[in-house]
Amino acid sequence: MNQNSTSSGLWTWDGVATASTTGLVQYNVLLGASTNTIQNEAPGVAGTVLTSNGVAAYPSFQVLPFTKMPWTDKAISFAAASNNGYNVTAAATATLPAAPAQGDIVAIVYDGAAGVVTILANTGQFIRIGKQITLSAGTVLSNFQGDSITLEYRSTDLTWLSWPGVQGTWSVTTS
Repeated sequence: MNQNSTSSGLWTWDGVATASTTGLVQYNVLLGASTNTIQNEAPGVAGTVLTSNGVAAYPSFQVLPFTKMPWTDKAISFAAASNNGYNVTAAATATLPAAPAQGDIVAIVYDGAAGVVTILANTGQFIRIGKQITLSAGTVLSNFQGDSITLEYRSTDLTWLSWPGVQGTWSVTTS
């Protein structure tokens, strides 16, 4: 290589006879390319992460699949959607999703002053809080302001499991 070159950037050498440069771009990520060269990958938008696309593909910036769960206020009975949270402000029944996927989450916070919040499992599903589990299509309920619960679906046993814990007093229908 000519040490007097005025070309800027990152120099690469093929080991035989060819030298070339790759321009450095501020905030880009440098990736090793399949032809022993270097490739610049432009940064993704805010909140994305560099993610592997497998052995034979360049990594790329992707949106995280679960970055923030949307929350909705509810004052009447409703069908809960997977990966959503609900601030329930009056007596209501939240029916859990009929066809959830493994790992889907539903969170409920009761912020009403009076009444009962009921969470209803769909046909064939169960809700487990600790060692207590509902019957198929059973319910859990609370009538205390500030009670909250997060449920995660486990598809192998069709059960919504409470985690990381339960705040307050939730009654489980076991018979």
